[in-house]
Amino acid sequence: KMRMLHIAAKYTKNKDHLKHIYKTFVRSTLEFSSTVWHSSLTLADRQDLERVQKAALKVILRGEYEDYEQALGVLNLESLNQRRESMALKFVKNGLKDPQFSKLFPLRESKHGMIARNSEKYFVNKSNTLRHKESSVPFLQRLLNKDSFEKKMSLKILCRNELVKKTKKEEFNNKDPIFRVNYVLNVDAIT
Repeated sequence: KMRMLHIAAKYTKNKDHLKHIYKTFVRSTLEFSSTVWHSSLTLADRQDLERVQKAALKVILRGEYEDYEQALGVLNLESLNQRRESMALKFVKNGLKDPQFSKLFPLRESKHGMIARNSEKYFVNKSNTLRHKESSVPFLQRLLNKDSFEKKMSLKILCRNELVKKTKKEEFNNKDPIFRVNYVLNVDAIT
């Protein structure tokens, strides 16, 4: 598949065409059924897969290639590891809509009425072996928990920022009586 990209690079210098060839023929092969096997990859396996993309980016960019991160930015691509993880998350979120599939990802039930600080949203299967821990279902359960935690934290940050803006605006309004009057007049004019 990479040979096809090398041959096409001899006849065209258009980066968009070469990028399309790479995505269609090479990357699709590298990501085939990746939601199943992504979690069990070793570090060496991940590096081998990234090496293929790195070589493809060198072929596409030719003399403009400086380093891998820069090439990803220029071509607006993400690393294969990040892409596989986002594809797995998308797969499991879409699967939760199906009642049969969602049985694999039950919500964690609280046996007490208290709210725990960092409780996980989804139940994660206990693993006695590393092989089971790195299999796809426990990995996807942990991925769902990670995503819900990140959403919760970003919502906290957003609420905190809005609260800070609101208090700063109130402090400003209390210091400047003319601003308060204009604000009230503008509100009255609108309503």
